[in-house]
Amino acid sequence: MAALSLGMIHVGTCDGEAGVAIVTRLMELSDDDMNHSHARFLTLGLGLLFLGKMEAAEPMCETLKTIEHKIGKYAVNTVESLAYAGTGNVEKVQKMLHECAQHIEEGADAEHQVSE
Repeated sequence: MAALSLGMIHVGTCDGEAGVAIVTRLMELSDDDMNHSHARFLTLGLGLLFLGKMEAAEPMCETLKTIEHKIGKYAVNTVESLAYAGTGNVEKVQKMLHECAQHIEEGADAEHQVSE
């Protein structure tokens, strides 16, 4: 909840201290903690920091891609979605629609629409 609060307080500011604090906490989570639904609040709080900031979110997305757990891709999608929300960027909209159109393989964890 603290990460979500940080995101709401610093919405759209790309605040470096808040971003580093959230990413550090996300990277320190155990696999069990990453699988818990509360881990999504970390990614949402992080995404709120970059609301509408487009390219300013790219370095954070590259950092999030280093997380090997499926929450890493979820975090990248969340940050990119919020960074490009309302911008009308056709390229990003097409990329996100492609992500939504992917089918989950049989036996995969159906909780997230992301592939590893």
